[in-house]
Amino acid sequence: MANRPSKQALEAEAHVIDDLWKRYSSDIESARKLPQGHLDALMASLPQALAQTGGDAGKLASDWQLVDGLIPYPDLRERLIREGVKEESYRSFRQVNSKAYAALKPAQTGGDHIGILVLEGEIRERGKGAQVIGGREAAEKIRKAADDDKLKALVIRVDSPGGSAVGSEFIRQALERFRQRGKPVVISMGDLAASGGYWISLSADRIIAHPNTITGSIGVFGLLPTAQGLMDKLSIRTGGYQSHWLAGGFDPRVDLDPRMKSLVESRIQHIYKDFIELSAKARGQSVAQIEQVAQGRIWSGAQAKTHQLVDELGGLDAAVAAARKMLADADGGNGNKNNEAKGKQREKPARTLQVRYLQADASWFGEKLKRWFRSMLQLSGLRGLLEPSAAMVHQDPLQDLLVDLYREGRWAAQWLRSEERWSAQAHCFCSVEP
Repeated sequence: MANRPSKQALEAEAHVIDDLWKRYSSDIESARKLPQGHLDALMASLPQALAQTGGDAGKLASDWQLVDGLIPYPDLRERLIREGVKEESYRSFRQVNSKAYAALKPAQTGGDHIGILVLEGEIRERGKGAQVIGGREAAEKIRKAADDDKLKALVIRVDSPGGSAVGSEFIRQALERFRQRGKPVVISMGDLAASGGYWISLSADRIIAHPNTITGSIGVFGLLPTAQGLMDKLSIRTGGYQSHWLAGGFDPRVDLDPRMKSLVESRIQHIYKDFIELSAKARGQSVAQIEQVAQGRIWSGAQAKTHQLVDELGGLDAAVAAARKMLADADGGNGNKNNEAKGKQREKPARTLQVRYLQADASWFGEKLKRWFRSMLQLSGLRGLLEPSAAMVHQDPLQDLLVDLYREGRWAAQWLRSEERWSAQAHCFCSVEP
């Protein structure tokens, strides 16, 4: 109903943003060997300083020691050729694309391993594809992972603003059953693991967040849009007979019935109560303690660690290391833990476990596109070129173009199906000169 943020909302946001800015500016000052607090002073003088350089932002960055130097791109390219290795075939510096680089260390198959499942996007009860986490689909994948005797532990990489409480609970319950099989679960929080993203973290043996992760947001809200105001402006009315007042409870053409509002509020309060109690149980705190850090408030990872909402600060590597440690500790459960030699002996098998990403589901659009492209190649008489070994050159330039497009498309499809898509990728069209 308000037309601006409340004082409390601004205070809550400022608490997190100030912490993130302090961490960010301190990292810059440390990396550039600047005095502590120097970046704030620079920002305060930015308008006047940029005007004095005639609007030359590059020169200003150099003057302020934020960069080491300025160089035009052609000169940079020549420097890379000079200091790297010149590749005569395409008259540039030697480069490698992601596919060739990955081929240098082929993925191992078979054997015991630690699984990584990436959950990225909005949580829904059902769904799959880019930026969507389907609760039922993710739960089924976790169930299959639990049945895999060679998968010894699971690391869940969460990057989500939340979404459906039902979808979140599907995933949380699946992780709970996974743990009941005696297999550790470690949560690795990415940029964002808030609300439902935090909910699904509550069935983990250990929660690890980056210091700058946005997490928490232990809260619930519901929206029922209505267009009564618009209908009034257009002088449009609606009416009719219904069997019960609830039959038209979600009709957006009329104002929200107070009884419907009461139903929605009751549901929200019930889900919020569940969220609070689940958090308290998982974090070993009282409901009152969780209530103090809940109420929908967000926290940075560092703040969440202070409030005991997460166990440790670190990235994905730290989560994998935590899973290895839990496996090593479990292997020596009845042994003499004070014996350092035995401890190292237990850790060795855990250290040698492979780490594999659980295969992502192909998107509906991607599958449709792949089938369409294959059928087009079939109709054009190029179906035989689908074999990876095909390296023939045709006299027809159109056929050559189609072959090149298919090969690049096949690379993109393989990349989209693999978990490498969660990492930075640099693909080189090496036959094209810059």
